[in-house]
Amino acid sequence: MECRVGALQLGDMELLGRYERLFADMSVLPMTPSIFDRAAELRARYRIKTPDALHLAAALEHGCDEFWTHDDRVASAATGIAVRAFK
Repeated sequence: MECRVGALQLGDMELLGRYERLFADMSVLPMTPSIFDRAAELRARYRIKTPDALHLAAALEHGCDEFWTHDDRVASAATGIAVRAFK
């Protein structure tokens, strides 16, 4: 969702199309109750925003190798997973 917002705000349909093609090749993983529980724990302990906590909890619960973000503050909460922060 967040990737699409900037392209939509800019009216950049080419960029939006590139995101659509990228996402078409990805798998969608379920958001289980344990992910919501873990997200609440991450949010309470590290005071990160709810969307960041949900994304990170899902990555951790599903055993992802990396977590990509534009917010390097999430790195302190991401134990056990490689974080790539983009500016």
